[in-house]
Amino acid sequence: DMAVTNGVTYFYYVTGFNPVLGGESQPSIEVSAQPRYATTSFAFSSLVLSNNPVAYWRLNELSGTTAADSAGGHNATYGGAVTLGVAGPQPPDFLGFEVTNTAVQLANGVSNSWLTMPALNLNTNTVTITAWIYPIGSQAAYAGLLFCRNGSTVAGMNYDGAGADLGYTWNNNQNTWGWSSGLQPPANQWSFVALVVQPSSAVMYLFNTNGTLSTTNFLSHQNQAFAGSGTIGTDTYSSAARVFNGVLDEVAVFNYALAPTQIQQLYDNGYQLPQVQVGLQQAVAGLNLNWPQGTLFQATNLFGPWSAITNAASPFAVTPTNAAGYFRVLLR
Repeated sequence: DMAVTNGVTYFYYVTGFNPVLGGESQPSIEVSAQPRYATTSFAFSSLVLSNNPVAYWRLNELSGTTAADSAGGHNATYGGAVTLGVAGPQPPDFLGFEVTNTAVQLANGVSNSWLTMPALNLNTNTVTITAWIYPIGSQAAYAGLLFCRNGSTVAGMNYDGAGADLGYTWNNNQNTWGWSSGLQPPANQWSFVALVVQPSSAVMYLFNTNGTLSTTNFLSHQNQAFAGSGTIGTDTYSSAARVFNGVLDEVAVFNYALAPTQIQQLYDNGYQLPQVQVGLQQAVAGLNLNWPQGTLFQATNLFGPWSAITNAASPFAVTPTNAAGYFRVLLR
């Protein structure tokens, strides 16, 4: 049996597995699947589009000044200092993307190192913003990820005042830009981030190979129009000083609140644990367990506690001594 839960692939477990010895034969048992290292994979982008975003910038242009909106007519414009064609989330680490998937790199303190987006005309207090980010080094206070500071709207997703935690601003309310989520995207690593604003709360999400985190700010949120142009990668309150320092990809905006399961599925579709081939064969003194990658764990109960088998390498000899034995492989 095989199942994937919270970044762990449970590849096979057996109960009452006393081997047949004394020369008698026993068929080998094997669970197998082919790795999914395809040259083109649209699992993430297809799911984003199926959720009907208002705008979705894949940021995979290699030249020019236009950042195409894959969802509609909200093409953005690259600033002259934005670096195009930088590697984005790609296989083998992120199987939900093409092997050629690219992103854009921005630099804090550099003028025009951001994108300008047109008016989104959201006029609502129920909004979801998502992106993949790869921070490089530390971030400036209030570094912007997607922001509109135009007309009556002062709202978007950004870092907090210390430049450490994910944050957001809504209706220029101090209880939003002064709130810190406690979620700190690690430097030099891809993370999927999401902000879900609703009338009485806002939820911030952080997903990466270290795990899944979320936190909620319970607060009344007023409608924000987004009737004027905005920016991707900075906040125009202090444009160059608030540029996100790093690589940015797959930015999307929705005019409704995605459910927690939908946010999780977006990350899962981008990350996609690789499938593995595993085997369990009889040996003279027990069983041989085979797997191609990852760390082997064992337990005497399916629900744990689980413990890593130190320095276990495939093939691994198992000599059953209990009525039941369970094994799993941690890929990440």
